[in-house]
Amino acid sequence: MESKKTGYSYGNCNSHFGGTIYLSDFNTSYSGSRNIARRIVSDWQFDEHCRKNEIVREIREKAGNKECIN
Repeated sequence: MESKKTGYSYGNCNSHFGGTIYLSDFNTSYSGSRNIARRIVSDWQFDEHCRKNEIVREIREKAGNKECIN
């Protein structure tokens, strides 16, 4: 897909979760906003786990082996 404003080509990458943003994240007086950093790190770890699974899946498909690799 190409952006009409910039002409920059970009793909729709569905391999990253990126996390969930809550309205309370922008309210610094809300006590729950202290968990933002923890949630960001957790989401990064989830994305990394998914990336590794994607690599293993591609290796299996190339090898034609559908068995579990540990």
